[in-house]
Amino acid sequence: MPSLRSRVLFIGLDGGTRSILDPIFDRGWAPNLARLWRRAAVGRLRSTDPMVTPVAWTSFSTGCTPATHGVHDFNYLEHADRTIREHDATTVRTPTIWELLSRRGDSIVSLGLPLTYPSPPVRGILVGGADSPDAARAFHQCPDFGALLRDQVPDYTHKLVWKRRPRTAEEALEQARRCSAIFAAQADAARLADARVDWTAMMVHFHNLDSLQHRMWPYFDVDETGVREAGFTDAVEQSIRALDDSIGRLLDLASDRDAAVVVASDHGFGPCRSLVN
Repeated sequence: MPSLRSRVLFIGLDGGTRSILDPIFDRGWAPNLARLWRRAAVGRLRSTDPMVTPVAWTSFSTGCTPATHGVHDFNYLEHADRTIREHDATTVRTPTIWELLSRRGDSIVSLGLPLTYPSPPVRGILVGGADSPDAARAFHQCPDFGALLRDQVPDYTHKLVWKRRPRTAEEALEQARRCSAIFAAQADAARLADARVDWTAMMVHFHNLDSLQHRMWPYFDVDETGVREAGFTDAVEQSIRALDDSIGRLLDLASDRDAAVVVASDHGFGPCRSLVN
């Protein structure tokens, strides 16, 4: 009988479902992830209702349904003053895996996972996700680690690149360059965190995969709405290859630490065929 692994590396592919990944594997854009898929147990899971980022990743972190953990959307109604507010870590009603491990005396690393700001009391390193208001508050739990990244990995950011669809191929390629640098920086950050923390669980969350699909969906060319256009499709390929390179380095880290690997997504994507004003 093989021994049980004492560490787990979680890789969060925001919006990275099989309908996206299978065509990418066929094209050879993601060889590291494709090799992992071939030798891993793979399953299609039902997402939360609604299947949106804060709800799904909170269910991942807590193991609970929205009815239990209390996050049903990006925002909620504060009944005391009848205002609409954004969910954050303080509105999650059940403890997360990061808190439970910390209470047990284990250390964790979590980089960029949504709804981890403001950080609950944890042992190790926790960097907030894209919902953190700014860089200082994203690194509130680990300011020394934030200073280290600013010095050694300046491309690391908790924010998203793809804010709108690029108007030109040149703009698309420039955004792809920035996105690729962020993906590489996330692997660099994981290595630096590994050198500082004897972790039991590590999460590296790739949120820019989601924003890339939001703005560049047709150029993935994975369904009947797909198109191939020089510059735009090249930008998608460049970003995906950079993501895969980063994942390859994380898999090497997992191998070095004899860690099990879990890759998870929160939801899928599809074409937008109509809008209602």
